[in-house]
Amino acid sequence: MPCCTEFLCFYNLQQNQQTVFITPTGREIQDGPVTCGFYNMFWSTRKEVTMQNLKINEQILIKNEKNSERHRYVFGPGLIKLDDPWEYFASGVELCEILDQDDYIIVRSMDGRKSRILGPHVWQKKYGDEIEGEKRQSLQIPVNHYMIVNDSNNADFPVKHICGPKKMYLTAFQSIEHNNNNSHENPNIRTKNKKEWVNGQWQNITGQNDRAGIVQDSGAGLLNSSNYFPCIEITQQRAVHLQLVDGSVKLISSPQSRMPSSA
Repeated sequence: MPCCTEFLCFYNLQQNQQTVFITPTGREIQDGPVTCGFYNMFWSTRKEVTMQNLKINEQILIKNEKNSERHRYVFGPGLIKLDDPWEYFASGVELCEILDQDDYIIVRSMDGRKSRILGPHVWQKKYGDEIEGEKRQSLQIPVNHYMIVNDSNNADFPVKHICGPKKMYLTAFQSIEHNNNNSHENPNIRTKNKKEWVNGQWQNITGQNDRAGIVQDSGAGLLNSSNYFPCIEITQQRAVHLQLVDGSVKLISSPQSRMPSSA
C-alpha cells in the first residue's frame, strides 16, 4: 500500500508486480521487487500491475494503447510481464486449442484468409485469429468406398470423388454429399453356422453374429455412415455396363471394386 506525505507517495512492489507511472509527458514502467520507492503525487499517477503466471498450454492477450500493431498473445509456461508502459492485459488466462490426431480446425485470420490446422497440435493463437465453427473431426473413408466432395473454391473441379482407404480433412470451402440410401452390408459381420443336437442328429442353426469385438463394432459404424458410397463391385460372375462422362458405354468385366469418375 502506498503511503503519502504532503508531496510524495511511497510504495513497494513484490517480485511479481509492476508499476506504471503516468505523467503529462509520457509513461514509465518499473518491475518489482521494490522495497521502498517514491514519486511526486502532483506530477505522476501510478498504476499497479500483477504479472500473470501461465502454465503450459495457456495464453493471454496483451494490447498496446499506443500502437495496435503490437497487440499480441503470449504463451506459457512462465511469469508474463508487460514490456511497455502502454501495454495492458486485455484478457484473462485462456487455454490453447489442443488438437488430437483426428482433430482439425479452420482458422480465419484478420485479413480474411482461412487456413486448416491439423492435429496432433497445440494451436497458439495470433491476434485477430478466429476459429470458424467448432473443432472438427477428420473423416475416415473405408476401403472399397468413396466420398463425394463439393469444392466451392475450385472452378475447374467443383466435384471430386475421393477413394478409400483415406483420412479426409475438409477445407473451409468443401462439403460432402450424403448417401441417404446406405443399406449395404457390413462385411466385418459374418454369419457363422452353429450346430445343435436335435432328434438324434446335428442340425445347423444360423443367424448368430460372429462379432469380432471392438474391430467389428467400429467397422459397423464406419461402413454404415452416410458420408460414403460403396464402390461398384465387379466379380467373375457379375459384369456391369458403365456410361462414361462423354456419354459412351463401356463393359467392365474384370473383377474389381470401381469408383465412379467425377469428370
